[in-house]
Amino acid sequence: MSERKESIQTLYNLLAKEVLDKKHWDLPLVEKDAKLSMVLVVLSGTDHAWVVNSPGSKKLLGVLTESDILKALAPKRKITYFGLPTKEAMFWEFHETAEHIMSREPLRCKPGEKVKDLLDKMLTHRVSHIAVVDNSKIVGEVTLHNLIVLMKYFLPRAMAEKSEE
Repeated sequence: MSERKESIQTLYNLLAKEVLDKKHWDLPLVEKDAKLSMVLVVLSGTDHAWVVNSPGSKKLLGVLTESDILKALAPKRKITYFGLPTKEAMFWEFHETAEHIMSREPLRCKPGEKVKDLLDKMLTHRVSHIAVVDNSKIVGEVTLHNLIVLMKYFLPRAMAEKSEE
């Protein structure tokens, strides 16, 4: 096996808990009852926020993305005759808290899952971040950016030197 292939395999075999963002204190979290003004403040600094039951419990309930805000701001305003209206059909004024507009099934993984599996999930679901969850509580996140930064350490320097020759 080539040196490059071995390096990539080593990266693939790392566990989520080994590559998650170490700045857990800086995790973009909002409480389910947070007013939309607070949600907008959080999302002005990042492209997503994890919605939790409360800061103490950190039980993951959902995720808010820029796309969720777009759907709430520019709804299609379809009239629903049967059942409850979707969040896309409601006017912005009806959305009061993070819980009203969050996506309820955020992509998540367990701390023991391999990077290879996380990359497959990211590609399949077309997302760039996954919540790392242990016993229903968010303990961190793995982002595509973190994995790109890690990749430079796993590509052998010898390959870079060869390409310069």
